[in-house]
Amino acid sequence: MDVIRALNNNAVLCTDAQGTQAICLGKGIGFGRKLGDEIQDDAVEQVFRPSSAHPIANLTALLSDLPLDIVNLVVNFVNTHSQVSETQLLVLGLADHISFAIEREESGIEFSYPLMWEVSTLYPEEFELGLKLLDQVEKATSVRLARDEAAAVAMHFINAQFVDGDMTKAENTTKEISALLDLVSSELQCHLRPSSPTVTRFVTHLRYLFARLHSPSREADAPLHSMLAAIEHDDAAAVRIARLVRSKLEGQGHAINDNELAYIALHVARLHSALGTEQGGKDG
Repeated sequence: MDVIRALNNNAVLCTDAQGTQAICLGKGIGFGRKLGDEIQDDAVEQVFRPSSAHPIANLTALLSDLPLDIVNLVVNFVNTHSQVSETQLLVLGLADHISFAIEREESGIEFSYPLMWEVSTLYPEEFELGLKLLDQVEKATSVRLARDEAAAVAMHFINAQFVDGDMTKAENTTKEISALLDLVSSELQCHLRPSSPTVTRFVTHLRYLFARLHSPSREADAPLHSMLAAIEHDDAAAVRIARLVRSKLEGQGHAINDNELAYIALHVARLHSALGTEQGGKDG
């Protein structure tokens, strides 16, 4: 790597052997560096390359301000804890969020996340990851971030599961899933307990459904008319509710095919059946 310019003591803008620009991070890597200096591999702790989400100008501005210790903390945490593969988009999003959250906390600014309940309820695994990351931040910086930050952090893990990494899309999906659960709960005239295994499976299916709906290469499956007919024979209410769910989704611009309708009906039927077994006929 050859230096173009130092961004700060711990970051330099470089070119690699192919002439491609990248930003290298490492303790003291930028101190006293000038154009043309060679960077040894053992001095580099992290390398970030421009992408459609982070063009070189954006990447340069972002990494000029991000503390190296926060970037390393996030990389190590993601590699150790997350079920989501490490991506540059995830690491930079988390590091930027944590860095700003620390500044906010040190300035005495209170933080409240509007989707706190939805995230902690619908995405318990990601929320738990958020809480663990807050613990790691406190150990490293002695700054305890507000519990709501765990939900905001969890959204980055949720967001990483979308093809295009659109945070707004992930947040909207969270709201939509919550609304669909409210619809099903109302139609079944019961409270759907989030910790219930049946509810958890339904939420998981909805998450994958939205991921497919947002996928640019959505594939058509063989039709499942027989499965839908069998469900309707055994539990007509489940199919009726599934059609209400489809109608709601289509009203929001999503196209729901008969296969997806059948799987929604299957999960609603399971919820219906579970009412009398998991919670004594009251909860799903």
